[in-house]
Amino acid sequence: MKTFGFFAFRDCIKLKKMILPEGLTYIGDSIFESCRALEEIQLPDTLATIRQSAFRGCRSLKEIEIPDSVKTIEMGAFSYCEGLTSVKLPSSLEALEQNTFSRCTNLKELYLPSGITEIPYGFTKYCTAMTDVYYDGLQSEWEEISIHESNEELFACNIHFSDGTVLKGTVSADTVPGDANLDGTVTIVDVVYLNKAIMGTETLTPEQEAAVDCDHDGDVSAQDSLLILKSLVDLVTLS
Repeated sequence: MKTFGFFAFRDCIKLKKMILPEGLTYIGDSIFESCRALEEIQLPDTLATIRQSAFRGCRSLKEIEIPDSVKTIEMGAFSYCEGLTSVKLPSSLEALEQNTFSRCTNLKELYLPSGITEIPYGFTKYCTAMTDVYYDGLQSEWEEISIHESNEELFACNIHFSDGTVLKGTVSADTVPGDANLDGTVTIVDVVYLNKAIMGTETLTPEQEAAVDCDHDGDVSAQDSLLILKSLVDLVTLS
């Protein structure tokens, strides 16, 4: 068998595990869409194409190993996979497509190959937990990639390069300096939130870290909390 057709297992809501046979080169549109209980999938080393929406809505899928044979992953293939926490894309991949991981709300780490030239519309949109991207290339190569502005979560991530250097995530233009909880205002609540993060009882996203690094030293500390307090009584101005 070389292919599975469109919608082959869609809405099989009790399907938990699937091993696809060797020799398979292509899986069709929405093949496992809305298989909400699917926890484990084994893809063969012969697979070349994952069609659009193939795993859309597989919310229980926590990890997936994509073989190096895969050249094409089409639009929305892993969208709404809320259980995914880490994904490594193979170096064989020829291009990225729209909305591939959109609304993967627990995705924290993404590994990208160095051969890509564009990150298209919605590729990581609403991946609100994502903190780190591991790029198999250098920063100079990363800066040549065309990244669509809809991937705003991506801009807040720490980008790790193959030579060991890291590009820290940047705060978005709409974020208010000192706004620890990103609600658009700076209040005593932000000081409390930041202090909890310093003590280890709260976790800050890269965007939050960028917002509260008020002394711009690359670290979040009690000094930043003090500066936010001073700004609340107009002793300092945050920027």
